[in-house]
This record gives sequence, structure tokens and C-alpha cells, in this order.
Amino acid sequence: MTRANKYLEPVQVGDKVAFLVSEFDRGISDPPLILCKVYKIDGDNFQLACEGGLIKDKVPRNSFQFISQDVDFKVVAEPVLAVRTLV
Repeated sequence: MTRANKYLEPVQVGDKVAFLVSEFDRGISDPPLILCKVYKIDGDNFQLACEGGLIKDKVPRNSFQFISQDVDFKVVAEPVLAVRTLV
């Protein structure tokens, strides 16, 4: 985590990020990325919210990328769902 923190841009609550969905959690035609916002920071783990709801699991910083461009999308904090369900 210390090494990842050196190379990855720091994020704050409310920042827009692209969450990388593993091949295990998505089908062939499902998108590889989900646009999210940082909802909560708990030490080195982050909770993300997206259009479908809040991601149930907290994720490490190396599982998403910061989006520096101005992209508009709606984010909701409920329901709390697993990544597979959101995809």
C-alpha cells in the first residue's frame, strides 16, 4: 500500500473515479469500468458510490483510477449492492 500511495494520485471524498471490475465479476458484454465517486474513506480502503448504488465492499486505492476530466453522472448511496449486481 505504501508503494501504491507513492505512484497513485491522492483522492478525497466526492472525487470521480473509474472502478476496474475484475473479469470474475463481469460477463463478456459487461463494461470493464464503472464510473463512481468516493463516498467514504476508511484508512487505506475506500467506499465507492455509483449510479446503481453503493458498492458493498471497501476497495483499496489501486483498484480504481482518478478521473481528472469533468464528467457528469448521477450517484446514489442506496441500495448497498455487490459489484456483480451493479455490473
